[in-house]
Amino acid sequence: KISYRNPWESDRMFVLRTSDPSIMKPREPTLRLSGGSDGFLRLAFAPYSIPCTKKVYLFINDGSDQNEECLLLHITWTDHRD
Repeated sequence: KISYRNPWESDRMFVLRTSDPSIMKPREPTLRLSGGSDGFLRLAFAPYSIPCTKKVYLFINDGSDQNEECLLLHITWTDHRD
């Protein structure tokens, strides 16, 4: 999960989307936050059978689905067999 603060003084609903839902997707598609308050962006990741790194964008949009912020995540799967 990623901590996120509503930068606005008023209550807002944020719509969460990703550039590749087959790799990563939000556990909840929306997040409601009071003005200036903090919440969490909870994400789910797909399993991978081979070690690799992928880049995925997380789009944080307003209630009208207009982009407010975009985060680039570098996701790495490792082979952790003993």
